Amino acid sequence: MDRVFVLELLEQENESGIYGVFVNEEEVIEKGKELIALTENDYWRYTVESYPYFK
Repeated sequence: MDRVFVLELLEQENESGIYGVFVNEEEVIEKGKELIALTENDYWRYTVESYPYFK
C-alpha cells in the first residue's frame, strides 16, 4: 500500500500548520529539519504523520 507523509510545523506559541504532503519519508524528515534550523522561522519542532494513499 502506498503512503503519504504530512509535515506539520509547530511554532513557539504552540500554533501549528501543515507545511506539505510528501511521498518520500526521508525527504519529509530532511525538510522538517531544514525548516526548524532556519533562524528567521519561529518553528521549534516538526511532526510527520503517515497516511494511506488510495489511488
